[in-house]
Amino acid sequence: MMSKLVFKTIGVMWILLGIFLLVLFFVNSNARKNGGHNLSNLIFVFPLPVIIGIDLIKLRKWAACVVSLSLAASALWLISGSIKYVSFPWTILNITLGIFMILPTAITIRHWNELH
Repeated sequence: MMSKLVFKTIGVMWILLGIFLLVLFFVNSNARKNGGHNLSNLIFVFPLPVIIGIDLIKLRKWAACVVSLSLAASALWLISGSIKYVSFPWTILNITLGIFMILPTAITIRHWNELH
C-alpha cells in the first residue's frame, strides 16, 4: 500500500518536471530571440518525463525501471564526484542526497511484484 503511494508520488513529480521543462521552453523564447541561451530542444524533451510519470502512476514496470536506473546512476555520480572533488562539509550533504536518490531503486526492487 505504501509503495503504491511512493510510486504515484514520484510519478507526479516526474509530470511536474515535464511541465517545468515546457514552461522553461516558453519563458526562454524571448531570450533565445535576443541572442541568449537556446533551449528550443526542450520542446522535444518535455513529453518524456510526462509519459514516464503517467505510467509510473499506473504502476508500470518499465517506468519504475527508468526512474530507478536514472536516479541510481545520478546518485552514484553525485557520491563519487563528491568524494573526489568536494570539500568536507558539502561532501556529507551530497552523500546524503545521493543515498536518498537510491531509495526509489530499493523500493522498486522490494515491491517489483506489485507493479504491472
